[in-house]
Amino acid sequence: MPSCLEGSGMTRDSTPQTDALPSRRVSRPLVVLMVAAMLVGCLAALGQFQEDHPETPLPDARPARRDGRIVAGQKVDFITLNLPITQVEEVLGAGKIRPQADSQIYLFEKVGVHVATRKGRVQSILVQTPDLQTAEGIAVGSDVDQILRRYGERYEYEARGSEEYWLHYWSQGIHFSIRGTSVTQIMVATPVMP
Repeated sequence: MPSCLEGSGMTRDSTPQTDALPSRRVSRPLVVLMVAAMLVGCLAALGQFQEDHPETPLPDARPARRDGRIVAGQKVDFITLNLPITQVEEVLGAGKIRPQADSQIYLFEKVGVHVATRKGRVQSILVQTPDLQTAEGIAVGSDVDQILRRYGERYEYEARGSEEYWLHYWSQGIHFSIRGTSVTQIMVATPVMP
């Protein structure tokens, strides 16, 4: 009696029949050459893109109204992201400048704020005073429980010591430095999508 498996490439013991194909192996120098060629092509395309699309400056930001509010991804009091630092100094006076690798930090100790700049524009704002707070009342000195209730559990944890750590809410543009269970610093920066 013929089996229903006959002609299907399967035998009665369900082992598939395969043709032995010789394995082809690409030499390592050829792979390295192909990868290098792709990399050179990508770099050339990037260079052409940058020539065709020169960096355009962001539109001028304007100072916000003074309200003492911290708004994630946007501002602290009147200091908005991308605001020229000259406009900050017009209101707060000259800040102490501290150079960084590709930016400068302006320290405004009297008001408890540090401003990081790049090309003369505000990139991030660090708050060290309880005088400034979010709409929900989170400020320096608040309990970490308030942060978790408001911003949730989608944060990046960065340890800074046995009792110190940062909670980074990258997509919302706000970061909290915590010692024990209390907020010691709040940073506002441009949101970064994961």
